Amino acid sequence: MKNLLLVILTTLLCSNLVAQTNYTERETTALVSGLVTDVGKSDDIWPGYKISDAPLLAYFNNGMIYAFRFYSSNNNWNPILIEKENLLVASNDFLGITHIPLAPAYPIDNQLAFLFNFNIYEKITSWTFVAFAHERFHRHQLENFKFLDLSQLSYSGHLDDANLALTFLENIELHDYLHTQDLEYLKNFVSVNHFRNKLLSPDSLNWERWQKQFEGTAEYVMIKTFLEYPNLLKDNAWQLFLERTKRLKNFDDGAEKAIKWRHYQTGAIIAFALEKLLVKNWKKLISKNQETLMSILKNHLNLSLKEMTQRYQSLISSSYYMSLEKKATLEKNKYANELKKWENKFRKLSGEELELQVKLSLSGGGSSEKTLYLADGSFLDINSKNFFYDGQGLVTFNYEERQVYRNKNTFLLKTDLKGHKIVINNKEISFDQIPSRQEFSRIKISGTKINLEASTKGVVQKMVNKIKIKLK
Repeated sequence: MKNLLLVILTTLLCSNLVAQTNYTERETTALVSGLVTDVGKSDDIWPGYKISDAPLLAYFNNGMIYAFRFYSSNNNWNPILIEKENLLVASNDFLGITHIPLAPAYPIDNQLAFLFNFNIYEKITSWTFVAFAHERFHRHQLENFKFLDLSQLSYSGHLDDANLALTFLENIELHDYLHTQDLEYLKNFVSVNHFRNKLLSPDSLNWERWQKQFEGTAEYVMIKTFLEYPNLLKDNAWQLFLERTKRLKNFDDGAEKAIKWRHYQTGAIIAFALEKLLVKNWKKLISKNQETLMSILKNHLNLSLKEMTQRYQSLISSSYYMSLEKKATLEKNKYANELKKWENKFRKLSGEELELQVKLSLSGGGSSEKTLYLADGSFLDINSKNFFYDGQGLVTFNYEERQVYRNKNTFLLKTDLKGHKIVINNKEISFDQIPSRQEFSRIKISGTKINLEASTKGVVQKMVNKIKIKLK
């Protein structure tokens, strides 16, 4: 599997604004059965994409686990038939997985299963299934798409007033295109984007392109799935999408949205535009990373530089755009101040440092209460839960009430390690007993603030008031 370092549980998974119908556990498993059976019978959703290509474990907080296209001789499983699918069911969480929101490729019985907790929200609604379709497509992308190496990229556009203001303007034009289907708005969007790109560094440009390729196409697929199979959902998928895209005109937390979250909707809108414009082979070009969503759209519309300039100048000379500039400055300053606040908190933390370096080839998942993005490409995570898998062993790394720097493949935090339980190769030792260097096949650090457990090979190094752990 071609992997990213980490697949974060996205804010896609926050509930949609529109009222939706609830689903029972029985209705949920029946709907999932329909998806497993039907999605992939044709290439209408995405060429080569089938939900049934990977084992799927769907589960609930009550411990019930339903395993689709999964094979096991474990006596905890019982075979049942739901709709057209033969599957296995367990009435208790004997696997210890129901606390995991989702995982793209989790090792169970020599199979890499896709895991999804359908109690991820307070209630099971249509949006739960839409989110499931989004996250399931990510696995297809990781296995089949050719991507840029995001781990080597950084983004700084969220700390630039001018870029933020033009980002807001792009959002408006794309939103209005979607809700009116008037091509003039789409041309305005392309024109603004052409000039905004000049403000961005090469890394920031590639970051945005990657986000649209990865999250935007997944957003497209999650809606397209239920447009192709409309009878599966109780609610109308297109109406859910239209409601969701209204947030493009909400510029609160605009700096944070500019980094990542806007690309979900903007990428999906571009994808639906390419579909409506009957652009040939655009999905294959995206899968092979031969073109980007923006380059395909721009080439198809074929606007002259003169026309783009006229559209751009007309838009930015309006009094409304001046209001966007003021909002952009406010949002940039708010983000910068929050970032400074958390950085200061990190510097003031007492205790020892723990540095964890993981391999870039790891697959994994997780969630954070908040992630702040620094201009150098590093991140500051607050209250996070992560797990990784490298084909040999599993790594879980959870931290509460902690701020953790995450730079490329390295995590850095401060805490009272001397008050934590430390076990290396099944031998419990104190912080002071950790050798200057020791190889391990298993390591565990647990306490009130952090829990780290790795069943894979690595090296631990003891320094002054610091532990450095490197996974091989």
